[in-house]
Amino acid sequence: MFSAEDSLPEPISKPDPAVYLFALQQLDVPAQAALAVEDSVSGATAAMAAGCPTVGNVCFVNPDERPERRRQLEGAGVVAVVESWAELLGLLGIDGAVDAPA
Repeated sequence: MFSAEDSLPEPISKPDPAVYLFALQQLDVPAQAALAVEDSVSGATAAMAAGCPTVGNVCFVNPDERPERRRQLEGAGVVAVVESWAELLGLLGIDGAVDAPA
């Protein structure tokens, strides 16, 4: 896992795409072959600036704030917005149960 706080020689905050560009380089994966999942507009903006298709996930957002966050993420240009990891798997055509990451 890569973090803008501790993966780069100097921390750079999102929406700067540096952490995504670094991760893609380290994994030797072209941006178009990756999938970013972000819950914030700044994170989604960073991922998309790096060329990664990006899905918004609002499962960690307060339920009362989800409609607005969904609108913000869609306005930023994500390809979809989901409300759970299971919904993301369904979007990807993957069957099976999944727990939220630790």
